Amino acid sequence: MEILKVYEQASGQEINLTKSKVFFSCNFSRAAQEDLSNMMGVKHVMGTGAYLGLPSMMRRSKKETFAFIKDEIWKRINLWRSRPLSRAGKEIMIKSVLQAIPTYVMSIYLLPDSLIDNIERMINAFCWGGGDNNKGIRWLAWKRTVCPKEEGGLGFRDFQLFNMAMVAKQDSKLGNNPSFTWRSIWKSRKVLLHGCRWSIGDGSNIKVMGEPWLRVEDGGWVASPQNQESEANMILAVPLLHLVERDRVVWNEEGDEIYSVRSGYQKLLKERNSSSRPRKGEARGVLWIVQAPPKAKHLLWRICKECLPTRTRFRNRYVQCPIECPFCLVVPEEEWLEDKQVARKMATLLWCIWQNRNSNVWNNKKLRTQQVGIQEMHLWNEWEMAQDMLDEYHGQDQQMLTPCVVVQWQ
Repeated sequence: MEILKVYEQASGQEINLTKSKVFFSCNFSRAAQEDLSNMMGVKHVMGTGAYLGLPSMMRRSKKETFAFIKDEIWKRINLWRSRPLSRAGKEIMIKSVLQAIPTYVMSIYLLPDSLIDNIERMINAFCWGGGDNNKGIRWLAWKRTVCPKEEGGLGFRDFQLFNMAMVAKQDSKLGNNPSFTWRSIWKSRKVLLHGCRWSIGDGSNIKVMGEPWLRVEDGGWVASPQNQESEANMILAVPLLHLVERDRVVWNEEGDEIYSVRSGYQKLLKERNSSSRPRKGEARGVLWIVQAPPKAKHLLWRICKECLPTRTRFRNRYVQCPIECPFCLVVPEEEWLEDKQVARKMATLLWCIWQNRNSNVWNNKKLRTQQVGIQEMHLWNEWEMAQDMLDEYHGQDQQMLTPCVVVQWQ
């Protein structure tokens, strides 16, 4: 208690003992626990629970310790399951809400791989519209949706890589008998090892052959065996500044040479996807810049990724159903989707055709060709008007020059 008083005097922060709790190990007798609790004036509890949103103590099972993250995500998914969200709406909810839930914990601890796998399975099932029991066809694996949109994915977050990038900000030495938190920090250090290099001062701290210090894109290490001419040119290209006296480690992926979670995550994602090659005809970034409603662009993306639930795709998944188009009942349903040219109104028209197809299959209601065209025209006009109103709003907002708060992902 005297130590706590000294802390209060030094810091100016008074400890609220009525809101504090004390937890004892099993080595303390019951009488000693009660005596100490009464002397301190602090409530005695059987477990410490959570503090500032983080578990105060680690159980033997790390998966059980962090199960509250999975439970919170599952609760949010159940709240949304009955709502009529489009694919574009689900993408926004996943990125803005579900992916944000574990971020705070991920900045301190490395979550167990099994827990991350369960979380990604839940989100993927929600993305593809699984039923109440989370069952249904996942038309695309989660690992293929976490790729950036310009590489054919949806830009969802790879939780494992993001977790590594978050904890890497706490880099440190391992030490003896480390805690779970310390081991998490140490494990993530490879992110820094692959993205950092030495900025040369007097050169006294740098191992020339064993550490990165060259300014080259494919790695800062001196190669062995050496090509004397190319190595000499790279060495001569390293600037030496008289004002810089001490060697220092810098982050090579940012212009300011300071590590950020964003650049660390992008580097990990790039390294993981470096060996993959896009298939012929696969959707690329140009699809997402089409001036069309987001739900229409999502339909184009699913067509290009071959994960639209047509009868042909169902048959490929061993689901017994007729293969003929539900409109003409003659040709296989895939033939009308072969044209993948990206155009502004084509995306909206395809979405209307797909909606009409689903209405015919599930509700036995279908529109005539002319009605589908009128529906597409109304949908397009409504979306275009909304964009004009949004542009006008942003224009007025810029003219007012009012102060604003900018949130940046780092």
